[in-house]
This record gives sequence, C-alpha cells and structure tokens, in this order.
Amino acid sequence: LVPFDFSIFSFENTWTLDRSNDWSTEIVLGRLAVQLAKLHTISLKDYGPLDPRSLFMREPRVPDGLFDSWDQYLLTRFEEHIDWCEELGSISHEESHQIRGLFGAVDDLNDFSPVLLHGDLSSRNILVGKPGGIVIDWESCMAGDPIYDLAQWCAFHKPEHFNWILKPYFHHAVKPEDFDTRFWLYYLRVVLSRTVQRHRAGKVPNADGGVMNRRIQLALENLS
Repeated sequence: LVPFDFSIFSFENTWTLDRSNDWSTEIVLGRLAVQLAKLHTISLKDYGPLDPRSLFMREPRVPDGLFDSWDQYLLTRFEEHIDWCEELGSISHEESHQIRGLFGAVDDLNDFSPVLLHGDLSSRNILVGKPGGIVIDWESCMAGDPIYDLAQWCAFHKPEHFNWILKPYFHHAVKPEDFDTRFWLYYLRVVLSRTVQRHRAGKVPNADGGVMNRRIQLALENLS
C-alpha cells in the first residue's frame, strides 16, 4: 500500500523509560536530548501534523504540515480545553481569563523556521536497554517549533529533572532569547490538553494527588 520501504523490528531485553530508576533515566534522557537536537535540524514546510498524502504521490516527497501557521495549530480546541479544565476544577475562572490573556498577548509565536518534531515523547514511547535508548511511536510527528518538543517532553517529568533534557540539548547551541516564554507557554498548552485527555480516559483529576493541576500552576507561576 505504500511506495516506500519500511521495516519491522523486534527489540528484546528492552523496557519503557517509566520503569527505569532516576540514575538510568538521567543518562537516557541526556543521550536522547542530543539526538533530538539533531532531529530538530531537519527543516519542513508549514506547521502541525504532517500530511501523509505526500508519501502516496507518483514521486513521493517530504510531507508538509497541515496548518498554514503555528498558532493555528497550537490553538486548535484551545477554548474547549480551557472550559473543560475550569469545569473539572483544574483551574479557576480567574485563571481561565489569565490563560487566555497569556496566549492572546503573544503574537510572535510564528517567528521561527519549522522543523521535524517527534510530538509525543512520553516515557512509554522511549525504550531503554539499548545504548542511547530508542524512540518509538512516530505517528504524532509534526512540523513546528523545536521548543514545543522540549516543553512537551518535560511535561512528562518532574521539574527537578528538566535539566536532564535541556542541559545536554543546548550543549552545542545557544538558547533563544525568548526561550523561557515559549517553553512555559507550550508547557501550559500541553498540560491543559493532557488534563482533558486524562479525564476522557476516565482518570479523576485529583486521583493522583493533582499532578496535572500542579503542572498548570507551575506554568502560570513561571509566566507571571
């Protein structure tokens, strides 16, 4: 069905990153962060999830993003997610207005060149037991801001572990001047979305001690 080569591999003696201890997690995240920096040098056109139809052409070409602008993708279902989070008690009515204002006040989020992103670097999509770790499940890959990949990745880890990713990632690169603003805006956008996703999966917002709620507050504190 596809006009390009593919392979199916079987990996033995591997486990997902969420089953690792802190010491091995730090090593794997550091190595993968270096690889992610290389991935983010692959330039693409447009934004958001990739259009797979490009692969089925008579002469297959690199897929483009499905959105004309980055903020168009980033704000997809944004209002719905805020309303859901407020209804779930994850944010207050005042915080919902604050969040809308934060995203409405930033009009330069499109000021970057889109690159290839993995789009879902959860610990369950990282296999360890092999040198450097293995990233799987690329179906969410997209064209976008590399800082989004970093923020989305960090949203799966404790704040005290963020540097396990960020320090090696920027070892040979300079952080953009607006890195902190972009990082925390993206982090906030991701945790709002994940709060809704977890609810739809049947998870009670405070059943795990309000982890997602604390991550929302962490983002708001850093954006204040």
